[in-house]
Amino acid sequence: MRFHWAKKGLIFKPDGSISWMRSHAQGPCPIIWQGKLKVFFASRPANNLTLPGFVELDMNNPSKILYTHPLPILELGGPGTFDEHGIIPHPPIEVDGRLYLYYIGWSRRANTPYSLSLGLSISDDGVNFKKYSDGPVLGIEKGDGLSVTAPGIIYHEGLFYMFYTAGLKWIMINNRWEHTYTIRLAKSKDGIEWTRNYKNILEPQNDYECLSAPTIVKIGNEFHMWFSYKGSLDFRTGADSYRLGYAVSNDLLHWQRKDELAGISVSDNKDDWDSQMIEYSKIIKIDNRYLLFYNGNGFSESGFGYAELVTNN
Repeated sequence: MRFHWAKKGLIFKPDGSISWMRSHAQGPCPIIWQGKLKVFFASRPANNLTLPGFVELDMNNPSKILYTHPLPILELGGPGTFDEHGIIPHPPIEVDGRLYLYYIGWSRRANTPYSLSLGLSISDDGVNFKKYSDGPVLGIEKGDGLSVTAPGIIYHEGLFYMFYTAGLKWIMINNRWEHTYTIRLAKSKDGIEWTRNYKNILEPQNDYECLSAPTIVKIGNEFHMWFSYKGSLDFRTGADSYRLGYAVSNDLLHWQRKDELAGISVSDNKDDWDSQMIEYSKIIKIDNRYLLFYNGNGFSESGFGYAELVTNN
């Protein structure tokens, strides 16, 4: 199966008109909730701080913003907590009529730049959220000793499958610590208690490659995953910057990587918002359409946009 995603353009970029949205719109995560297409994301009120918010879009024309929520939906954690310095929303799912919104909590460290774990917040109305716990629901432990972050979730045959990003190592490059990571699997019956085997479902192609932020959909009898990948040497603006990769599976457990079939890459026009990198994608199905929301240049500094699946032959 070969995919082609037709880019529809930029949707949202903070312009400073809302005080806590100074820059960035990171990790767009769509869901249809109570008849509305909501996209959660993280923005930055100051350097090295992130807070979560959302916009509501026209389902027939997702380029049209119908509503921008004016306040962060969660507050940073207190001193010493895993989400003390940043909250980045990730996949929202419905569980027993409530909205579960997972999020990356990050905190600064004295040696390496940060520590990452996954928290959970819950809402009845999709606007007012409450953290499930002070600590993470999936965090650093015996088999994931460096970081746990950037998941994608799919529900299948009575189980939630969370494909999360697991830290592999920190590497000193040009007097700067750079993190490498790949994708692993956790399972849950209720979306709260998770079991994991700490095994990589995709192996990096070299010691410097980083795989993260998967999104998974079932089309026909196969499961399809798009994920972000980059290098560690020249990835901020250069040749190692983020691209979207692709993998396919018949059982959610064994995956075959085929990046050449991803069907989307950076723009050829150097002035476009996604000309240097493309990353942090999430897919939603609306009626018979598959829409892919993603970030572009500057690790979301240029905002987020979307593309639509037009062929899959």
